[in-house]
Amino acid sequence: MPDPVAEAGQPPAKAGTRRRIASFVGRGLTNRWTKWSLLGVAVVGGGVAVARQRADVGAAVTQIGAGATAAAAALVAVGLLATMQVWRTLLGGLGSPLPVTAAARVFFVGQLGKYLPGSMWPVVAQMELAHAHQVPRSRTATAAVLTMAVSLGAGLVTAAVVLAAGAGAVTERYWWALLGVPVLGLLLRPKVVNAVVGMALRVLRRPPLPQPLSGRTIVVSLAWAVASWLLLGAHAWLLSWPLTGSPGGVAALAVGGFTLAWCLGFLAVVTPAGAGVRDVLLVAILGAQLSTGQATAVAVLSRGLLTAGDLVLAGVTAVAAYLAVRAPGRSR
Repeated sequence: MPDPVAEAGQPPAKAGTRRRIASFVGRGLTNRWTKWSLLGVAVVGGGVAVARQRADVGAAVTQIGAGATAAAAALVAVGLLATMQVWRTLLGGLGSPLPVTAAARVFFVGQLGKYLPGSMWPVVAQMELAHAHQVPRSRTATAAVLTMAVSLGAGLVTAAVVLAAGAGAVTERYWWALLGVPVLGLLLRPKVVNAVVGMALRVLRRPPLPQPLSGRTIVVSLAWAVASWLLLGAHAWLLSWPLTGSPGGVAALAVGGFTLAWCLGFLAVVTPAGAGVRDVLLVAILGAQLSTGQATAVAVLSRGLLTAGDLVLAGVTAVAAYLAVRAPGRSR
């Protein structure tokens, strides 16, 4: 049988080497012990991140208050669940719907990969975890990339609207960051998305999508993304409120500022979710109404809550999946 790669102009020896490397990596990632080892390293990485922040987070909690911190933690959990729904909606729209429990396990356990060096581990982990639910790896990777694009587009739009409504001075300073909104809006049109995804799958010699991504799927995923940003931004507002005594005065700045800082920090792929860059930007934006010390307390506590949220949701969903498998008469 002729080699399709060689027919495409690729030397047979080189194509064979690449296939052997891909096969070796695939076997390693599907090995049970490798999966558990990677998960263990990711959990340790997340734990180390929390431990390093412990002193700063403790000081921030003292300054902000335990009540506001607990309420903000609850909003973080709900906001992360909404983010998971963005990914689940897109994966279903691509032809692989998953139940909420299974999707949550794949998404949140896979997200622990961002605490490993390198930016590809969350996607790799999600690909392998979803493959256990008969989801093609290429489809999971496509859903992950689309989730990033949808979340980024929704985040920029949310930041633009919220900041323009209540924090015009900040919008004037960072107006250039909002130029990507119309471009992202164009790229998220169903025809454009399906054309780009189809071309990428052909280049990678992967099977085409079983069904095109519908406009309804994109709209629903965008709605979940906006909801996630409003919830996550609201946690920054709850942390900022006790430091100002004026709940309404800092609401737009905190919600829009957190969202804008995260979107800009997203480009810093060398850190987990752009954490360091995001913190600096959030302090700078909140500095319009808070002192540097107060803004730093909010940024530090926010980072700690988001890290803890990743770990807790991954643990809860993993345990829930394990109990579902162990329970008689039930399946994942």
